[in-house]
Amino acid sequence: MPVIPILFFLLAFVWQAAVSFR
Repeated sequence: MPVIPILFFLLAFVWQAAVSFR
């Protein structure tokens, strides 16, 4: 299993957190 999906999910989570924080 590649780690690409995990990195993408993590990036999306961080992006959501940033948008929520803003």
